[in-house]
Amino acid sequence: TKGDPYLLVVKMSFNNKKILDRYLGAVQKVVDRHDILRTAIIWENLSTPAQVVLRHAALSITELSLSPNDGPIGDQVIRLTDPSEHRIDLSNAPLFRFIISQDTDGSWVAVELLHHIIGDHSTLELMNTEIQAFMEHQDKLLSEPQPFRNLIAQVRSSSNANVHEQFFTKMLAEIDTPALPYGLSDVHQDGVDVTESHLILPQDLNNRLRSHAKLMGVSLASFCHLAWAQVISKTSGQEQVVFGTVLFGRMQGGSGSDQAMGLFINTLPLCVDVGGRSVEES
Repeated sequence: TKGDPYLLVVKMSFNNKKILDRYLGAVQKVVDRHDILRTAIIWENLSTPAQVVLRHAALSITELSLSPNDGPIGDQVIRLTDPSEHRIDLSNAPLFRFIISQDTDGSWVAVELLHHIIGDHSTLELMNTEIQAFMEHQDKLLSEPQPFRNLIAQVRSSSNANVHEQFFTKMLAEIDTPALPYGLSDVHQDGVDVTESHLILPQDLNNRLRSHAKLMGVSLASFCHLAWAQVISKTSGQEQVVFGTVLFGRMQGGSGSDQAMGLFINTLPLCVDVGGRSVEES
């Protein structure tokens, strides 16, 4: 495949090249601080894939010379960095790239391609905070960087592995039939041909959902998970359904994990029994 659905795209605009260079210089300083941003993934000729942390990883910056005759410069850069058409080499850290180009008015467009394997949404927020600190010469106020290796050590602990295996074995013990919406099972593809649709919900519906969730003492996310379980149940004919969901792991990541960069999320199975129960009971 030529694309990668796990590439995140961020488009930025800078008034001039001097500001852009300051920004990129600040990004390099953030990379120098954090091990996960200097991490490469290698797997060829190895029995087990490994994360390799480099002492220094220089930013990859590609400057393009584009013609306005082919359309707005920003749109051209976005097209040229389409994740469905491009991949980045996971063995070459840092696992994000910058593509820059000067616009017709003298400003500069920069598109960042970042691989999801080294960060989640919280990582992006932390990166932006530190970049801003360096640009404003406030970097001395930054706390000591929290190494991602701490989480790796915790996850690879044999005692933790046994506890996790026991938990999921017990949770899924009674499941013998998959809950497949409309009987569809061939879903393990590369994700490149995925299409996205967005629907903005009415504010009134949003308010009612939040009100019901608060009334029942649960989060809105929990409420929506139950709704999705109901959808799967109705479309699969199963009352006990299992589906994957992305869970936030920073609260279990140890001291300082709330300020650590890296991928602190995981997709795990969730088992919900919706048979013969009211919404409140479920």
